[in-house]
Amino acid sequence: MSKDAQPQQSNDSNHSSQFGQSEQSGQRAVGKTQPTGGHRKLAYQIGFLYTILAMANIIFFSAVIFENQTDLLSNSFRYQADNIAQAIMQRLSEVSITPDNSAAHELLAGELAVYDTPYLYILGADAAVWYAHSTPDSSPPEIDTERLRELIFQLRGEESLIFARYHLELNEDDFSIRMLVPLNAHPAAFVYTTLSLQSMRDRLNEIYIQMAIAVIWSVIFHAVFALFLYRLIFRRLDMLKAASRELAAGHLESRADWERKRHDELDELGDTFNYMSRSIQQNVERISNLNREIQAELEIGKDVQQLVIGKETAYDDMQPAVYYRPLREVSGDVFKFYNRKRNQRALFFADATGHGVSAALITSLMIQTMDHMIRDGRTPAELIRELNDRLEQRLRGAYFSTCVLMYFHKNKIEICNAGHLPVYFIPTAGNYTTVESSGPPVGLMHGFTYENESVKVKSGDRIFIFTDGLTDCMDAEEREYSLERARDMILKHRRAGTHKIAEYLQKDFESHTTEYIDDVTFMLLEVP
Repeated sequence: MSKDAQPQQSNDSNHSSQFGQSEQSGQRAVGKTQPTGGHRKLAYQIGFLYTILAMANIIFFSAVIFENQTDLLSNSFRYQADNIAQAIMQRLSEVSITPDNSAAHELLAGELAVYDTPYLYILGADAAVWYAHSTPDSSPPEIDTERLRELIFQLRGEESLIFARYHLELNEDDFSIRMLVPLNAHPAAFVYTTLSLQSMRDRLNEIYIQMAIAVIWSVIFHAVFALFLYRLIFRRLDMLKAASRELAAGHLESRADWERKRHDELDELGDTFNYMSRSIQQNVERISNLNREIQAELEIGKDVQQLVIGKETAYDDMQPAVYYRPLREVSGDVFKFYNRKRNQRALFFADATGHGVSAALITSLMIQTMDHMIRDGRTPAELIRELNDRLEQRLRGAYFSTCVLMYFHKNKIEICNAGHLPVYFIPTAGNYTTVESSGPPVGLMHGFTYENESVKVKSGDRIFIFTDGLTDCMDAEEREYSLERARDMILKHRRAGTHKIAEYLQKDFESHTTEYIDDVTFMLLEVP
């Protein structure tokens, strides 16, 4: 008799222990929750964020440093341009220039050659060209006479205020200086030339190289730091994850195995995990040992229960066909055949509440009590009443059991049903008869008076008695097997022998059932 649904369990004596089943269920549950590949690893997330921040940091500081360096270079270029212009004016002040003095012109070109000028023009006050010179690998550009005339005019107008003024045009892209410098000449003359500061270009190239080195160094530094961070944190986390999965898969010897050098939080976490693993392993071993002991004791209890029940071989003439499937090793379903005085035979059939050991103890107590009472001359109803009072007195109503007691007489059966399912009397032809319960299960209510019923039978009639485990077990869609289906199966094959009917019923029941929730017992007898 089931109070709560229980998981399906085989009757094989070598079946897995309850702990083993729980462990397997736990493994299945863990398997369902394990990552399947669609997750985002923390290492990847942190790595991506770290890369973005590192690149932003490198770009920002590189830009700031490059801008500062180029600003300094530009300021230095402007400063050096002024110094060079003044130095050229000082140098050329010693050279006397006239429009037709070619030797002086050549001398002036030689003086400016130290500044690596690709070309020069000596111009008069009206921007007329007195002399043009260029290096072999360059040619002098065409000059804008009008513009030069304006610049000369401006310089000449400023001579009265500031001595030796000059005009500079700075090109910071290639660090070249286009200059118009007055000469010490009469009439007035000017030098128009371009010179390039190679040192500035070299310095700019050095800045580029230094920035490249800085960027490469920053990348290497961040990469080394990321590798260090991975080895420091994520490698140990990966080892801890792998050990956890091994533990979840049932490998209880799994440990987070790395050398504890740092004594940091992750090392403490690894030690805690290993302590937990050892504790689990020890507890599992202890529980497994206890479970094996309990299993062995249950096997002994099963054997003892079989001895208490006895054999039905003395009733071979009634062709007893029994299907007996305990949910656990020991059962709350019990039956026993008796020989009373003057060879009168009896059958006691009971179904205690619950399953397993508690139910088996109740049925064992009932069998022992019935063994002491069955041989006196009282009727089934009187014995059931006595059994009810004794159980209620001992168990105080905490446990109870349905039961049926039948006396087999010639051509009739005397029966008392205490809270049990109907007992079917099925003739080979015609309508069947049922004996319903005449009172509550025994052990619940002290002093209750049960009733006897008498059923007339003849040779060949069938008696069908069963427990609620047969009707309550369900299929995959949670549909019960039902009393009606069992009854119809018996009626369909009523003309077959009891063993054949039981075979048909067993096949139909087991093909239907996917979940066993209670002990299952049914019995078929044939009136001799």
